[in-house]
Amino acid sequence: MKVQIPLIHQLTFKSKLILLTLFASISSVIVIAILSIGLSRRGLRQAAFSQLNVLRSEQAEQVQNYFQQLQSHTLTLSANRAIVVAMVEFNKEFRRLDRQFIPTEWDEPLKRYYEANYFPRLSDITGSEPRFGSYRPSGQAARYLQHYYLSQNDYLDAEKNQLITADDDSEYSRYHSEFHPLLNDIAQQFGYADLYLINQKTGDIVYSVNKRPDYGTNLETGAYRDSSLADLVATVRESSARGEVAIADFAPYEPASGVPSLFIASPIYNGPYVVGILAIRLETDQISQLMTETLTEDTPSTSLDSYLVGADGSLRSEPQFFRDSLSKDDIQSYTRRLRRQGVSDETLAAITRLESPVLLQPVKAAAAQSAIGGATDTERLQDYRGVSVLSAYAPLEIEGLDWAVISQIDTAEAFATLTHLELAILVASILLITAFTFLAMAAATMTIQPVRQLNEWADRVVDGDFEAEIDLDLEDEIGQLTDTLQIMVTSLSHQVATLDQKMAQNEVLLTNLVPPAIAKRLKRGETIIADQIRQITVIYANIVGISELSQTLSPEEVTALLTKLMQAFDDVGEQHGMERQNTPSVDYMAICGLTTARLDHTKRTVDFALEMLKIINLPEFGQSFALGLRLAVHTGPVTAGVVGTKRFGYSVWGESIYLVTRLYAHAALNSVVLTEAAYQQIAETYTCVAAGAVAIEKFGRVETWILATREKLAVRQVELVQRSFAKVEPISEQVGKLFYEHLFETRPDFKPLFSSTDMETQQRKLMMTLATAVEGLRHPEEIISKVQALGRSHQGYGVKAEDYEAIGATLLWTLKEKLGDDFTPEVKRAWEVAFQFLSKIMINAAAQIESDTQAGTELETEPTTELEIELKGIEV
Repeated sequence: MKVQIPLIHQLTFKSKLILLTLFASISSVIVIAILSIGLSRRGLRQAAFSQLNVLRSEQAEQVQNYFQQLQSHTLTLSANRAIVVAMVEFNKEFRRLDRQFIPTEWDEPLKRYYEANYFPRLSDITGSEPRFGSYRPSGQAARYLQHYYLSQNDYLDAEKNQLITADDDSEYSRYHSEFHPLLNDIAQQFGYADLYLINQKTGDIVYSVNKRPDYGTNLETGAYRDSSLADLVATVRESSARGEVAIADFAPYEPASGVPSLFIASPIYNGPYVVGILAIRLETDQISQLMTETLTEDTPSTSLDSYLVGADGSLRSEPQFFRDSLSKDDIQSYTRRLRRQGVSDETLAAITRLESPVLLQPVKAAAAQSAIGGATDTERLQDYRGVSVLSAYAPLEIEGLDWAVISQIDTAEAFATLTHLELAILVASILLITAFTFLAMAAATMTIQPVRQLNEWADRVVDGDFEAEIDLDLEDEIGQLTDTLQIMVTSLSHQVATLDQKMAQNEVLLTNLVPPAIAKRLKRGETIIADQIRQITVIYANIVGISELSQTLSPEEVTALLTKLMQAFDDVGEQHGMERQNTPSVDYMAICGLTTARLDHTKRTVDFALEMLKIINLPEFGQSFALGLRLAVHTGPVTAGVVGTKRFGYSVWGESIYLVTRLYAHAALNSVVLTEAAYQQIAETYTCVAAGAVAIEKFGRVETWILATREKLAVRQVELVQRSFAKVEPISEQVGKLFYEHLFETRPDFKPLFSSTDMETQQRKLMMTLATAVEGLRHPEEIISKVQALGRSHQGYGVKAEDYEAIGATLLWTLKEKLGDDFTPEVKRAWEVAFQFLSKIMINAAAQIESDTQAGTELETEPTTELEIELKGIEV
């Protein structure tokens, strides 16, 4: 049993020392880095939370002090003698105005003021169209005051506090001019959005600094009876305790265009009697500015922020991020962050419209709920932007307000120093590890280098390079191992070379015995291969002239010639997808569609037959050695399979093979005979001549066809030729005369051939021949034998293949002259195709004479057909 030796025990002492050194150094670097980062992170976290706690405490103290000062200031103002007198006089004059008659004509200017300055903003808040009847002041004094101080006030809506007195000579206006400057200065100096004097008994707003639509209205029965100001006044009226200050949290206030407003109020005493209520309205700017002043002045941080949250979980001050976006006129960047956190589009639209998130933006962080619940703590969480922050929170101690303060800083900024430290430690660690690695590698080079060379040499051998060499002059175990491996590789190289040689020989032998597709199946392990192919096309070629050739050439020369011929057939056969089959003699048999299915197997086989005829007529075969071919083509089913075990081959058998191996004997020399099955596959594209039925043993009478040409005239072309010829047939004598005149003009060498010929008779014979040929174009197989006979007779008169081009050009010229505009390009093309079709048959027939003569075949040269007799003597 082989024992697996641990890797550590296979290493040398020096290798173990190197590994131990690297392990110790790298471990030390990693431990120091982890401890440094951990301690730094803890220190930075504590420092950040300490900073946040300080900021939170400062902000909380600042806000609480502000409200304490606000309460104190409210009490001071409510006890101020001037304000007490103002309250008394405004109450008195308000009651007097309430008893005056107010013309109805005053309603129209006031209505226009509401519709132009107030209702559009109010509509944005409520989402409905306000009606003047719902907001029209009901009291006489309210209508009077809003007439003179709103609708008839020429100052802008935001500047109506600049009107000192109305031009109405009333006692109210006299007192207004006396006290308004003082009250207006107080509001401006302390940043109050508005300051109100309210009748304690009736709830009428008898005076306001900024003159908004609530001016003069009754907070108990008027349009704003449901406002937070009305609720606050009701609370003060109910208690009316001297020195009491009541506060109403921020809420949207309609007369201020829905701007969130906070109210603080206190009763006004004149001696022992309550004469009214002083109310102050604050907007969010004052609180937000108070929250952000410390941030902008004392901290360089870009993400440090503090904001207030109410009991309902919404903001009570504007975050620094919002104020920054507002200052850059890019409030959309702020709302996009809120939208990603799930804030509704309606809320975002309100924030954009009011340019403030107070009362609108929810703060869903758990810190807000904990702070409202009275908890004071620090933690890491996600803020309203969805950003990770370090947060410190605590509740505020403000009587009447359930608020909390939250101070935060982005985690990324808080730990920015740690990020730089981590990067520095990482770089230092990498440098140290790299240095230790290089030192260890340098120390181990002498030991590792021989092993590395041996590995590289072994890799080359594995890749098949058995000639690779290695030069290691060592006396240790590595040197001994190298010598042994070299001996082993040398032996293995000889064995592999021998095996490759045998495999290559077997591959060649196998492909010679069976087709490549069958060879692949044998390699896959198929033991019995037998296929029934439903339709293939087989060609059998009998080579004529071998016996005669053997009498003049040595066996070696005959073998070399046949090898060259068969190779030429094989090369062309591969191009047409033919698969050669073994024959018992030097004949040639090939099949298309046998192992590779082909839809056009018959066409490929016929094209291959024509190529074989071209090859046999080449100078090195038919012309020099008088060889010829008899070709037979048949389409049908066959059976094929691998026969034999020790000696085997791919054999093909069946009726199709039996038929084609006997059909070739009925083919003329250098011609192709087809069975009816093969002819039907190519009848539309090739021109064939019916050769009649021949007797084949076991088959009886078999209908055969002789391949004439690979061209087939289109019906349209035949119609064009016949129609155009019908137009010149009535003037056939003129046509014939013009034809020969132009022929002798372009080819003077033709004229001596007709020196003893009656040209008028010759011209008539020409037109008769054309008429017969044109008429037979519809059924070319009926005139092919006549055309072939005509070609053979022309060959006897010395007409060469290249002469047909001049004859065709003269014919086209003559037709153009006589047909005129009727000789269209389409007609011309039809005549060109027809002439090429007929001339090619004639040229092939003439070439057949030479081939047969060389093969020792006696040919009939006298005219034997009616057409030959009729055209005897025609030289064109």
